Amino acid sequence: MFVLRNALLNLVRSKGRTILIGLIVAVIATASCIALSVRDAAKSAAETQLAATEITGTIGIDRSQLFGQPGTDSSAEMPSQDEMRERLQHAQSLTLDQLQALADNENVSQLRYSDSTSMDLSGDLEAVGAEEATSDQTSEITDPQMPGGMPGGMGGFGLFASGDVTLTGYADEDSMTAFVAGTSAITDGELFDLSAADNQVLINSEFATYNSIGVGGAITVVNPNATEETYELIVSGIYTNSAAETSPMRFSTAQDPANQLYLSQASLSAIVANSEAAATTSTDETTGMETTTALMSQVSATFVFANKAAYDAYSAALPALLEAQGLSTDYTITSADVANYESSILPLQNLEKFATTLLWIVLGVGALVLVGIAIFNIRERKYEVGVLTAIGVRKPKVAMQYVTESVVIALLASIVGLGVGVAASPSVANNLLADQIASIEAEQSNTEQNFGRPGGIPGDMPGGEIPGGSGMPGGFGGFGGGDVIEGLQNSTNYIDQVSATVNPQIIVQLLGIGIALSVIASMASVIFVMRFEPLRILADRS
Repeated sequence: MFVLRNALLNLVRSKGRTILIGLIVAVIATASCIALSVRDAAKSAAETQLAATEITGTIGIDRSQLFGQPGTDSSAEMPSQDEMRERLQHAQSLTLDQLQALADNENVSQLRYSDSTSMDLSGDLEAVGAEEATSDQTSEITDPQMPGGMPGGMGGFGLFASGDVTLTGYADEDSMTAFVAGTSAITDGELFDLSAADNQVLINSEFATYNSIGVGGAITVVNPNATEETYELIVSGIYTNSAAETSPMRFSTAQDPANQLYLSQASLSAIVANSEAAATTSTDETTGMETTTALMSQVSATFVFANKAAYDAYSAALPALLEAQGLSTDYTITSADVANYESSILPLQNLEKFATTLLWIVLGVGALVLVGIAIFNIRERKYEVGVLTAIGVRKPKVAMQYVTESVVIALLASIVGLGVGVAASPSVANNLLADQIASIEAEQSNTEQNFGRPGGIPGDMPGGEIPGGSGMPGGFGGFGGGDVIEGLQNSTNYIDQVSATVNPQIIVQLLGIGIALSVIASMASVIFVMRFEPLRILADRS
C-alpha cells in the first residue's frame, strides 16, 4: 500500500514528467494499435478471400516433366527430338471415363465437363465472320509431334477439320460456367433438356440475327470430313454473350463466340457415336497413318474443390490415382484460381509485412526512448532514493515504487493510445492498401511497357467461355483445359478494402505491450536504485 500511495503522489507532484512520459507511451500505443489492427485485418481479409474462393483445376500433361526426363542415349542429357516426338505421340488426352474415375476422390467436390466438336453449316446458313475467314478451313496435319489417340482421331490427328461452328455439349447447368457467371444469358426461348438426346440447341443472338433464324428454327450441320453426313438441330433458345463483340482475332469462324452452338452432352454423344459408326478409314501409304472421317470430339473437364487445402491434398494424391488407373504420371493438375488468389492477396501480404515491420520498429525505438528517460529520471531523483533508504525503506520497495509509477503511466497512456488507434486504423489501413495496389500495378505497367505493350496488363483480354478447352475445335483438354485459359484472361481483382477493427485480442496485446515496455524501462531504475548508497547520496547532497 505504501508503494502504491507514494507512486501516485509522485505522479501527481511531477505533472510535467508524468505528462511527457504519458505522451511518449500514448504515441507508441497508438502506432502499435494501428500496426496490430492493420496486420490482423490484412491476414483476416486474405483468409476470408481464400474461404470464399472456389478452387477449380484441370488435369493436363506436364510438358516440363515430359520433355525434362533424360533420353535413352545418355542419362545426363535431354531427350532427343525423335524421343520428344515419340513421347508426345503416347501422350493421350484423357477420356471422360478416365476423368470421372480420377474425380472419384474425397477431395473433389464436383466434376464439370463439356464435350466439343466442330462442324460445317448446310444450306443458306453462314457462320458469323465467314467472309473474313479463309475459304479452306481444313488442313491435313501429319506431323508426328502431334499426340495420338484422340477421341474420334485417326491414330494421331490425321485429317483435322475445322468447321464453321463449334458444338459444345453439357451434362449439367453447373458446367455451363458462362451462364452461371453471367457472361451469357438466354434472351429468347428456353434451355434444352440436359438429359435428352433430342438435338435441341442454344444459338448466339448474333448468329440468329445474321441468319434470320429464331426459336423453333432448324439448323443443318455437316461433318467436315464427310459432306454426305448431316444432322438437323432445332433451336430451343437464343442467348447473348458479352465476350462475342470484344473477342480477339481467331484462326477460324468456329472459334468465334458468336458461332458457338450449345446442346446436351447426350445429343452430342449420339452425333459423335453415329459419325463413328458411319465412318470410313484409310491408311496413308507414305506415313502409315490411319485416317477416318469420324467426327472428332474433345472433353474439357474442370475439377472443383471446396478449398485450397482440398486442392493441395488432391494434387499430392494425383500420381497415386494415375497409377491406380494405369495412366502416365506425366499428368498434373493446375489451377488458375490458385494463381489468381495468390495474385489478389499480394497487396495484403505486403501490407501485413509492412505492419509487422512497423510494429517492431515502434517497439524497438519506444523501448530505447523509455529506457533513456528512465535513466535520466532516476538520476534526477537520486536524493529522493537516499532519503527513503535512510529512513528505513528497503531498496526493493523503493525500486518497486518506480516500477509502479511506470506501469500506471503505461496503462493510462495505452488506453488513450487505444482510443486514437481505434479511430485511425480503418483509414490508415485502406490508404496503405491503396498504396500497395498502386505500387504493384505501376510495376506491372512498367514491365508491360518494357515489352512494348504500353498501358497493357496481362490478363486484360476479354474473358469468355472457351469450348473444348482451348478455343480450337475439339479442344486440347489433355494439355490444359479451357478454365485455365479463361482464368488467365481475366485481370487480377485485388482486394482494395479491409476492415481494420480492434478486437479483444488486440486490446490484450496492446496492454501487454504497454506493461512490458514500462517494465523494461523501469528495470534501469531498479538497477540504479539497488546500486545507490544512501549515506553517500546524502553526503554528496550536503
